[in-house]
Amino acid sequence: MRLVFTAGDLAATRFGVSALHHAVYAALCVHQPRLAPAGTLWRDVHRSVPSASLPMIDLLTSSGVRAAVAGELFRFEVPRVHTGRPSMGDELDALTALGQGLEDPVRRFTGSLWRLMRPCAARDLLLDRPQLLRVLADGLHVLFHRFLAPEWALIQRALDADIGRRADLGSRKGMGTVLASLSPRLSWTGGGLELDGLAARDLPFDGRGLLLSPIASADSGFLSLVHSPDERRPLLCYPVPAALPRPGPQGGVDSLAALVGTARARTLRAIESGCSTTELARRLHSSPSTASEHIRTLREAGLVTTHRDGRAVRHILSLLGRDLLSTNSHGPSRDL
Repeated sequence: MRLVFTAGDLAATRFGVSALHHAVYAALCVHQPRLAPAGTLWRDVHRSVPSASLPMIDLLTSSGVRAAVAGELFRFEVPRVHTGRPSMGDELDALTALGQGLEDPVRRFTGSLWRLMRPCAARDLLLDRPQLLRVLADGLHVLFHRFLAPEWALIQRALDADIGRRADLGSRKGMGTVLASLSPRLSWTGGGLELDGLAARDLPFDGRGLLLSPIASADSGFLSLVHSPDERRPLLCYPVPAALPRPGPQGGVDSLAALVGTARARTLRAIESGCSTTELARRLHSSPSTASEHIRTLREAGLVTTHRDGRAVRHILSLLGRDLLSTNSHGPSRDL
């Protein structure tokens, strides 16, 4: 396939980092393990699917439904917010709001997806489009906060740095060189971007440009092009390999992360000296609710204990938690 760019398309092409797109990628990893490279948090998603996300995951069993869901969610555009960059909450609020207004926006969002889903209506999950949107939003919320939220600030910084490097490349060698650098499957040939592995045809953008959405540490062969005949800007999701290097000795296996998952391994290490929920959230660069969820899971596993110190609530490692941490004190350098 050849994406045809006019001068206006090149000028309108933009980068954008999306938490929602990362949550969608997490959902894809559950059914497509090849998308989850070894040594990344995507492998944790594939190994340990949260039960609260199962209603959505169950809907994605069919490859046709999975492709339709990913396509619609990737191309979904979030209204601008006053903070400049939409948060995951902003994106999910905009998604569920589609079910509260007129029928036309919801019908446009679901499109062929709704027709593919119709046989599932007997499950009492998909009685109407707003309910479908709620199932999707709830599942994506769970995946994001379980696996991505503890790392999100670091992920954003890593992706912003990568975008900055590509912007510098563009200023020196042009946008065509930047586009070709996004993946080994892409090449720039005089006004067009060739995509290897797709049916041979020309695809013009009619001045809308292209929205480029990086996915941190996604499989190097992953590319998702979403194009629609309406006014929405086409979108290309592309991988940024090794987007989030972690400190620690090179090589080896992080056995603690293998046992409890990467996010909870980071939480255990952050609690080692004792802390409140607010302190833990600050150490993890996450929200207090996300830190509280990790504490609850570790407490139920007997790895953390919680006690009151006056009005404050403090969390410390249990004897089992300290033993586990002492025998797995160092993890290797890992990607997202």
